[in-house]
Amino acid sequence: MYLVSCRVALAVPDPLTKAGVEGIIAASRRVRVVPDSRSIDAHLLLLVVPGPGAEAEEAVRAVIGPRRMPILAVLDHPGDSDGADLAELGVVACLWRADLTPERLVDEIVAAAATTPARLTEDLRTYRERRRIAPSRRETDVLRLLAEGLAVPEIAQRLAYSERTVQKTLYTVTARLELRNRTHAVAYAWREGVL
Repeated sequence: MYLVSCRVALAVPDPLTKAGVEGIIAASRRVRVVPDSRSIDAHLLLLVVPGPGAEAEEAVRAVIGPRRMPILAVLDHPGDSDGADLAELGVVACLWRADLTPERLVDEIVAAAATTPARLTEDLRTYRERRRIAPSRRETDVLRLLAEGLAVPEIAQRLAYSERTVQKTLYTVTARLELRNRTHAVAYAWREGVL
């Protein structure tokens, strides 16, 4: 017999999903769902984000309350969400809905509730180091053409991408590598031997 090891608050998109998650948690006897009125007593917030992962940051910002607590996010799709931004908002882990079983969900809730602020800081530092990997093929192509002096519309035309895709690629690579601007991104790519 398990004792309740943590209390979790829920932020879910619809009543059916909420009932399903509550049923899984109730069956485990290791986790207890706290009512909305008592969410301040929770160890963890379980956030289920409908739609692509790109919406995750907006969903997290919408549920952050005055008391910061660890957030476990369940996403439908990985999308384009930036893990570092989510980690800075208090998300300790992102899980893909298709990969979850009831047992795994409960295990992840218990593990996330046990996460200490020191571990969160270390996990974020590790994540930032991992994301400093070399630019992807698309990023490299965009940076190469940027280094040749092409503007965004010209890069989009040359690579058969939309201008929005080129802008998003430039934004993603500069944010991920923590660079100041496009010029800094090109200089970084030259210095690292990417171009």
